[in-house]
Amino acid sequence: SDLGGFWSGSVRYAGVHRYAVWARVRVMVIAPRVIAVKDLKQGRVIEASDVRVEMREDSPAGNLFVTALEQAEGRVLEHPVVAGTVLRPQWLEAPKDVVRGDTVQVEVWSGGAHLKLAAVAEASGSTGQSIPVRNTDSKNRFFATIVGKGRVSVGKEGL
Repeated sequence: SDLGGFWSGSVRYAGVHRYAVWARVRVMVIAPRVIAVKDLKQGRVIEASDVRVEMREDSPAGNLFVTALEQAEGRVLEHPVVAGTVLRPQWLEAPKDVVRGDTVQVEVWSGGAHLKLAAVAEASGSTGQSIPVRNTDSKNRFFATIVGKGRVSVGKEGL
């Protein structure tokens, strides 16, 4: 995309005269960009070996591109990326704390009672989200709130 624009100014001559000048310009800078070194599939957690930083002549709009490895490593791709592509922040999301099919530790709080049990996550999600889980023993299905990596809670204490 052309991120160009217009520049306007004036030239003074003969001490007192001014001549207005405008020009269509496209500003470019040499800036760091994080590049995929191989084709990457949707849903993949990005590792250090998947990307590299290159200095590229590009638009100065740094927020449109990932500029440091730390911004990409450990993040999950929302769609496939072809080798050589500059990564964009909107293509990356934080990894899920619970992934569908994972066995999770459930803490149930009810009044003074506190139970711990195992269940299987029936959906993926991040901390604070409510997801359906299925008790591995009784096969009962219920909703629980994700409180951390592989951990969910029912009731107020764990939240």
